[in-house]
Amino acid sequence: YHVEAFDNDAVSGPKQSATAEYSLRYPSLQELYEEVSQTQDQQQDSLEVWAEQEEQAQKYLEQARREALKNPELSWEKKKELESALAAQETRARAVEELARQLEETAEKLEQSGLASQELLQKMEEIRQLMAEVATPELQQALARLQEAVQSPNPEDLAEALKQFNEDHKTFKERLDRTLALLRQIQAEQHLEGAVKRAEEIEKRQDQINQAAQRKEAGLAPQESRLQQDTRDLEQDLQKLAEEMKDFDQEIGQQLKGQTGAMKEQQLAQRMQEMTQQLGDEQMQEAQRQGESLSGDLKTLSQSMRRMQGEFTSRQKKQIGRQLQQALAEVLHLSARQEELGLLGESPGAPLPAELAQDQFALLQGAGLVAERLARAGKQTLSLESGMTVALGEALRSMQQAAQLLGQQEPHLAGGPQSEAMGHLNETALLLRQSMDNLSKSQNPSSFGEAMQQLLGLSEQQAGLNQATQQAMGPGMEPGNRGQGRDPRREMGRLAAEQDRIAQALEILERQLQGQGGARRRVEAIGEDMKSVVEDLRNQRLSPQTLAAQQRILHRMLDASRSIHTQGMEEKRRAESGQDQGYSGPGALPADLGQAYDQLRAAMKRALEGPYPEEYRALIQQYYEQVYQDLHGRQAPP
Repeated sequence: YHVEAFDNDAVSGPKQSATAEYSLRYPSLQELYEEVSQTQDQQQDSLEVWAEQEEQAQKYLEQARREALKNPELSWEKKKELESALAAQETRARAVEELARQLEETAEKLEQSGLASQELLQKMEEIRQLMAEVATPELQQALARLQEAVQSPNPEDLAEALKQFNEDHKTFKERLDRTLALLRQIQAEQHLEGAVKRAEEIEKRQDQINQAAQRKEAGLAPQESRLQQDTRDLEQDLQKLAEEMKDFDQEIGQQLKGQTGAMKEQQLAQRMQEMTQQLGDEQMQEAQRQGESLSGDLKTLSQSMRRMQGEFTSRQKKQIGRQLQQALAEVLHLSARQEELGLLGESPGAPLPAELAQDQFALLQGAGLVAERLARAGKQTLSLESGMTVALGEALRSMQQAAQLLGQQEPHLAGGPQSEAMGHLNETALLLRQSMDNLSKSQNPSSFGEAMQQLLGLSEQQAGLNQATQQAMGPGMEPGNRGQGRDPRREMGRLAAEQDRIAQALEILERQLQGQGGARRRVEAIGEDMKSVVEDLRNQRLSPQTLAAQQRILHRMLDASRSIHTQGMEEKRRAESGQDQGYSGPGALPADLGQAYDQLRAAMKRALEGPYPEEYRALIQQYYEQVYQDLHGRQAPP
């Protein structure tokens, strides 16, 4: 393609100028997959290197802390060595934050290419946020205090700063390990999803070539040749994926290996090469028979891949669910035992404090095992409630305090920590139940899609409200300058009520997104922006800043719901040679600019945004479409 331009020289004639010619080529799904996969491998390699460096740094800093306790005076060499270690620590923390930004770009590429489902993209967004939060503010503050303490003349400052930094550094290391484990998990899921998409695309392209061969179109041989190469690449990638999946699901790994063997036995790539030769020699009947045979085998391949993906997802969900169920049973048992132990210590014939301390330490060890179990589950799923680790940590702290008091022969002081421990255990149990609910909902893409459809309806209402607010602002950029005699205060109240209604609907939608962490947080942030706009409108403070805030809200709503904009689109294209066409349209735009208010369509959108079950929503939409067709004699516009 190229661009031509002409000037308007009416004296000597128009002058022409043209750009150079360019070619536009849409990359294949295989090329997009390879690009994204390479980026993901680099990200994982970086995290693995940093995790290994953090392991060494943790050992070094613990050794430095012990040496500081024995000999507070650091030599010049030791100070420089410690400064170098701290500088490296700061560099790694910043590098993890940068990697979070790169992960966001990778997710955008996956979304644009269609290589990942919406649920998988939500998981990647959760990991990105987790990665961005790896370097906690507490760690950064502890690092700054330790860097100051290295230069401090007081040796005690260094020992205390090292102790505090080691505690925060341990949290940093744990978060980094969890992020790496989750990234490995999500990459395995994405690689399987990508393989399924590519198998389906190969099947679709073969069907298209077959249909073109029936019409005896020319130029099909190069298309079949490219399809042969993509099939060969898929076969090789499935072999690698089979080895990768063994770390997550041995059975799926074996099935993928068997699928690779089936592709070799069916000689898909070799048969495609034969069809390429037949198309090149214009042996159309032979090519059609070969193509039909290939389509049947490719259909079986894509169906088998989709089935394997479903089995993998289901088994992963059941496995994590069993871990959470067992953890819940253990937490409830610990809570009951903690309550019994607390009551026993207050009874008249209570055992000796030493015996009670022994039982309390046993409960403490049991809670520690639950914490380890949940830590392992946290490396496999993002469905765990964030407050659960805090609640369990507080329970461990209270139980340890109670055990120490009992060991010091002070049973009268142990009752408070024991009661607090029981309360924190009960809170952990509630959050575990919520996490199990999150896990079940996270595997239900239809609920997410329904919520996003409601969000899209709300965004249309927000667009209408923005326009009404702009009109209320008037040409003079002051409220009420519309010259239509309407009461400005009453108009502002009406706008505030409409914005508040949208905010309430958004709040209901936020609750429906339980288990979809990334989407829920985005909706929550939109709701916070709406609160400030409602306050401005209620207080008659309409300003350009208010309009800008409303426009920002609309953009964020559209951005959050963009995943459904591609629903219903078809990939079929039609090309025709360009030619002059006479204009048969109207002489001018209509007075309403083609945006006449459609009452029935607006009523249907209001109904569809309600919190109805999916089967009711289909009936509602069918009802309105039938009414529209009866009244207008045509189908309702989209």
